[in-house]
Amino acid sequence: MRASARAVLLADHTRIGGDRIARFALLREMDCLITDTGTDPEDIRRLRGRGPRVLVV
Repeated sequence: MRASARAVLLADHTRIGGDRIARFALLREMDCLITDTGTDPEDIRRLRGRGPRVLVV
């Protein structure tokens, strides 16, 4: 993460909103989060408020 010029996280809706055991970076370290349309709109709003650009595809 420290050596990269840009960090992009790809996570479908089943990975949003829960706390996972394994982590490799903090959300605030991400430049962009890409998720699917199944993600709850409230979760998307909260994610956008935490820093990364959020794309829903």
